[in-house]
Amino acid sequence: MYDTAHLGTFDAERWWRPIDLADLPAVACGGSVATMDELLAAYCGPDDLLLTRAPMTAGLRAGLAAAGIRFTHRFVEDVSTTGGTAEALVRQNPRLLANLRACRTLAPYAVLPDTAVLAADVNRMDQLPPVVTVGEVNSKVWSNDVVCDLGLAGAATVVRSAAELVAAVTACEGPAVVKDPFGVSGRGLLEIDNPRRLDRISAALDRQYAQGRRIELLVQDRYVCRTNFSAQLTIGRDGSVEVLGVQVMENDGFRYAGSAPGTALFVQDLTERGYFDTVTDVAKRLAAAGYHGPACIDSALLADDTVVPVFEVNARRSMGLLCLTLQRRFHDSGLTCRLVDRTLRVAPGLGLDDLLDALHAQRLLYQGNAAPGVLVLSGSGLAPPSARVYLALFERPGTDLTPQVTTALAARGFTTAGVVRAV
Repeated sequence: MYDTAHLGTFDAERWWRPIDLADLPAVACGGSVATMDELLAAYCGPDDLLLTRAPMTAGLRAGLAAAGIRFTHRFVEDVSTTGGTAEALVRQNPRLLANLRACRTLAPYAVLPDTAVLAADVNRMDQLPPVVTVGEVNSKVWSNDVVCDLGLAGAATVVRSAAELVAAVTACEGPAVVKDPFGVSGRGLLEIDNPRRLDRISAALDRQYAQGRRIELLVQDRYVCRTNFSAQLTIGRDGSVEVLGVQVMENDGFRYAGSAPGTALFVQDLTERGYFDTVTDVAKRLAAAGYHGPACIDSALLADDTVVPVFEVNARRSMGLLCLTLQRRFHDSGLTCRLVDRTLRVAPGLGLDDLLDALHAQRLLYQGNAAPGVLVLSGSGLAPPSARVYLALFERPGTDLTPQVTTALAARGFTTAGVVRAV
């Protein structure tokens, strides 16, 4: 018998999005999410089961174990099927279904329609919130309705036609941001800063509308943010709310690039502004809608010192929660955990073992103690010409391992595609 089973599909918003919605003609950010389920190892204890879509390399498993992260691992043997959810693949594997039935608790990254079917297959349906509710509260339209109801700063205008889009964008004081209700991390989001671009987008939406697809988008001013951050919460089945902490986010444009804990002074300032009272109110709305489980509320401190407490609600696990979990896990080390998302250019012939060797050669691999280092969290599929990896940097307060890591990897043939700055 295992304690908790961790699994999931990281492009969750795709599976909540109604199929009849018109697409915002945005350029999606690169980087496959297929092997991001390796990140769920950060939540695992020695009695837990981690199910991933693909195998994890021995080097990755060994690095996690050296830091004290141990678990039982199983993977879907047939990885030739693409485009589906991990949950759907697990349902096709009798051996993995038997493993799940031997777990006391099912802990998915997010609750998707396929997650609900899988939970029913293994008699764990009562542990999850209703999937219809999960899809509803993860829409930016739902969170925007909450913002409007509570009278908070940062409300967007919901538009349901190309003409309404033109009117809402024109009404903005400067550049406008247009969001898909189920976009995430730069995907399904466009900045409109000139009439020609607005005309092209409007025409594209009109064409889809003529084909029978409905339009639902959100428009708001392009804010100048001083600090992007998020509140991490847990909502109990009884409606109780626990605020776990605040994570400061680093973004590359609109794309997520990293997380780190908010400083004590920053958290104190938010407390005095009533921020945590607001996020608790939002969490209570989630509970009233029927949701329970992990939640993340994305927020921002603007350049004019205004706090926008709710940009969107993510009713699922998040990168901020992952970073916070690692921080709590290694709290006794006295180090600060900083999570970075990197897209690397990979020289021919190299793989994850070479990346691990490069860090090991410079004594940069984290060992779970008070010595600073890097914990590699994902990357089993790392291969030329480029790949996406997540690294947890355990650093002493006021220090930054980024230059050492960059130098060590570059010496072995890995260079960063795009700049990832310290949080």
